[in-house]
Amino acid sequence: MFSVRVAIVALVAALAFVPASAAHPRAKGYARGFQSKISSVSPEVVGLEVAVVDGDDRLRVSNKSGTDLVVLGYDGEPYLRIGPDGVYRNERSPAAYLNRDRFARVSVPPRADPGATPSGGR
Repeated sequence: MFSVRVAIVALVAALAFVPASAAHPRAKGYARGFQSKISSVSPEVVGLEVAVVDGDDRLRVSNKSGTDLVVLGYDGEPYLRIGPDGVYRNERSPAAYLNRDRFARVSVPPRADPGATPSGGR
C-alpha cells in the first residue's frame, strides 16, 4: 500500500514546548498567552485534515485519504501510522516516550531505538 509521508514532526515538537493559551486554563506551572497555528501540511493530500486543539495543547489529525499517513519522529523514524485501519504508535520510536510529557521530562527506555524495526499497537 502506498504510504503518504507527511513531516509534521517539527510542528509536534514545537507544540510540545509552547506554553498554553490564556483562553484555556492549565495546571500550575504552565505559561499562558500563546496560540499555535498550522501554516502548511506538505504534500497536500485530499482527505487529510490537521488542526490545533485547545490553542496549543494538541493536534487533531483526520485521515480519510484511504492511504496510510506516517508521522516521523524526531530522528526521522516512523512514529505514528494513521490510516483506514486505525492509529498505531511505534513503541521503538523515542518520540513515543518524549511526547508523553509536554516538556519531555521523561526517561526514554533503551528499547526506544530510532533505527529499530517499528513495533507497537494502537
